Amino acid sequence: MDKYRFGVVLGSGVGGIKTLENEHSILLEKGPGRVSPYFIPMMISNLAAGNVAIKFGAKGIANTVVTACASGTNAIGEAFRLIKLGLLDVVITGELKQQ
Repeated sequence: MDKYRFGVVLGSGVGGIKTLENEHSILLEKGPGRVSPYFIPMMISNLAAGNVAIKFGAKGIANTVVTACASGTNAIGEAFRLIKLGLLDVVITGELKQQ
């Protein structure tokens, strides 16, 4: 398989909002020196698609859509569109769940 025709499209309902809330509390309670140096990478929802792409060796499009409750369906539709247009042959797709 051509790894450049293998992509990842994930959906996230709220992005990294939980991380933002946690780090904001730390900022207020303990000060800026205690905010995680990984705050930005943990908050950016597209890093999930990037990490999945790295894990599976996908070198095509790696994207995360954030469209509230429609994110999973939106991601599947986008994956379908990329294959239908002939831009990718294989796409890992689905919805991220906040823990």
